[in-house]
Amino acid sequence: MTDDKNTLKYKDLSLHIAADVWHELERVKLHDWKLEEPDAPVRLFIPNAPIVGGAAAAGQQASSKKLSMASFVPEGLRNAEATLENHHSIPGILKNFNTVNQLTDLDATQRQALLTAAAQKLLLKDLVDRNSPWWTKPKPATTTTADKDDPFYFSPVVSVVFTFADLKTHEFHYCAAFPTIDLRSIKSPVTVASRLTCSVGIAKAIGGDNTTTAVLGHVKSVRLNLRAPAGAPFVIDTKNGAILPFHSSTVTPADLASGQHVVAFLDSVGSGEYPGWAARNIITAIRLTHPATTTFQLLALRGPLAEDLGDDSIMFSCTCNPLAESVLSRLAPNSEDPLPSIGWVEKSITKINMGGVMDSVQLATSSAKLNLSLMKWRMLPELQLEPLQGCKALLLGSGTLGCNIGRHLLMWGVTHLTFVDRGNV
Repeated sequence: MTDDKNTLKYKDLSLHIAADVWHELERVKLHDWKLEEPDAPVRLFIPNAPIVGGAAAAGQQASSKKLSMASFVPEGLRNAEATLENHHSIPGILKNFNTVNQLTDLDATQRQALLTAAAQKLLLKDLVDRNSPWWTKPKPATTTTADKDDPFYFSPVVSVVFTFADLKTHEFHYCAAFPTIDLRSIKSPVTVASRLTCSVGIAKAIGGDNTTTAVLGHVKSVRLNLRAPAGAPFVIDTKNGAILPFHSSTVTPADLASGQHVVAFLDSVGSGEYPGWAARNIITAIRLTHPATTTFQLLALRGPLAEDLGDDSIMFSCTCNPLAESVLSRLAPNSEDPLPSIGWVEKSITKINMGGVMDSVQLATSSAKLNLSLMKWRMLPELQLEPLQGCKALLLGSGTLGCNIGRHLLMWGVTHLTFVDRGNV
């Protein structure tokens, strides 16, 4: 039996959702999705390097203990290919339900089914499909430093967000997860044989000064590439000093067991002896691609990484049991017993009330626009709202009838009203 003390554990990710995301979700729900509940592709973002003083970028936290926080900003909802300066992206899916009960009434089995389906779509699709870039021949390494346009065949961190938006009260409910395949369910943990934390020792282990220079050059290149995935894994050839793509052909059991190939990744999340969440899916990709894998080395690169590998970086020498064929059969999309997934950020549903922080005039304006928009896409799709918003109305008399007419004009989006009345109020 494996000693639990030596079992590799991982640093969890948390989630920060910018307030503007909720306003954008309202707009998309009202004007694009309407009553549909699509699996919308989205992007979350995480810092691609440590923050050293100064102002933080959008959604980025300045405290080092907040580096485990992925940020969801409007760019990620508006455009699934969006980028954010000083951040790497996390691809994901957002599903917005039409009723709050659809979200809050999910039991453990239903939540598990949703998470497993998301993992199948976001993580396993390329690993299972033999025609995917993960399985086809990668571009060979021709230099000791990687080109910033080198392809990435695997995203080690993915996300799924389930939401409900109450457009009238501006109240939002959500739950989120960073899915990963739970190999613990088949009692096949990864054990840490040893850890190497000295910068000089790590440099020696991966091949010396020339290889270290290549690694630092690659890290710099990746951090400049905003399209690189969070975690950005790659492979170090310790014999030739080359940087190779993280790909099915570069993580074979023979290359990993001999120590010629070391798997490395940018770990802006991990701390102490725990690697970040990306490590979990990197290891899972290796083991599911090559079930015979029993030994490998994983290098979590942390810190500035400008002149050396830094004393925060850590190399894990790991062992595991080979996976049985019966496990691989559970990877098929139509499997009746798929491998379960884990990764919920919180077990409960989180509720955000944006109406409580909105100005009363803004709330009234928003409600009026909501009524018109609902009328348009439910009853009068040919209704043109823009001309109404540009209209001006002159009301002669502001008594009971005039005020009532003014109220109805406001409900139709006419906001330029002039009242004329001979009475004194």
